[in-house]
Amino acid sequence: MITPFKIAIHGGDGVGPEVVAESVKVLRAAETQLTDIRFHLVDHSVGAGEFLRNSDPRPPATLERIEEADAILLGAIGDPRVPSGILE
Repeated sequence: MITPFKIAIHGGDGVGPEVVAESVKVLRAAETQLTDIRFHLVDHSVGAGEFLRNSDPRPPATLERIEEADAILLGAIGDPRVPSGILE
């Protein structure tokens, strides 16, 4: 029997997306070696970029979807254009 794990992917800002992309490669490589585990990866927009687009770094609808995940893969977040404390 295959066990699925739902992982919320948050690329983040700056180098975050690059680091998370490499992490996803590691998960996919691990998945090929595991006969009974599969990862369902779901991208979500959070962080400074989301704040600059919509004035909310963690929109309520995104938070609801995140709660359904078994795990979160979070990249670095931040941007000097976002006021201190907003992303905490």
